Amino acid sequence: MFSVGTEDLAAGLSQILLVLVILGFIASVVGVGARRSGNNAIALTIASSVSFGWVVLCGIGVLLVGYQNLFAPTVDVSANVTDSRPSEFGPCDGSVPAVDTATVICDWSGGTTLQIAGLPLGLRSLLLLTALISLILMAVPGVAVWQIARRAEAGEPFDPRVARTLGVLAIIVLVLGILHDVLEPIGQTLAAHAALGNDDAYGPPMFELTVQFWPFAAALVLTALAAVFRHGHRLQRETVGLV
Repeated sequence: MFSVGTEDLAAGLSQILLVLVILGFIASVVGVGARRSGNNAIALTIASSVSFGWVVLCGIGVLLVGYQNLFAPTVDVSANVTDSRPSEFGPCDGSVPAVDTATVICDWSGGTTLQIAGLPLGLRSLLLLTALISLILMAVPGVAVWQIARRAEAGEPFDPRVARTLGVLAIIVLVLGILHDVLEPIGQTLAAHAALGNDDAYGPPMFELTVQFWPFAAALVLTALAAVFRHGHRLQRETVGLV
């Protein structure tokens, strides 16, 4: 998912357009290269290259979220502690004072997100775990498309490895999808409350725990695709045996 938060609509649309142009350029370069090399399966080549690039980007994202959650001076968390706070913090201007305990430096997005400094390592690690799970889930479609396209390019579209990969991905999506839905609000709420303190004005931490439907739906789709590829492999093997 690519999202842009901005008060300038034109700037936000420009950023989205730039990303789409870059993706289109990459796909065009791969397609032209495949055609010049005499590859007739240009769509497969593009799908394989783009999906592999997506997985690589998710891998690079691990380094970024690792720095943001463990080593950056501040961490952004959702202010899911109380419906109304007695006052708002100042705007984020980039300055970070030296603090010894978890302290709110500023807030943004209408006060729904707090920028916190001095967050304990345990809470930073919990936020990092949630971010890593998000990256793994984002990489799943890329891994699935890359494996399918790669085996199809090799002339083995129903290779058993495709079905096994899809089955493993189904389990990963189901388990990590549910885990993410549970851990994210816990980490965000604990981090926000650690900085806001236990003052009665803020109320006790409110954990809004929700398990969404999409992990089950995605796992079902991947399982169904795995069954289709297994069936295709059996038919292919029977056809070869008849010949």
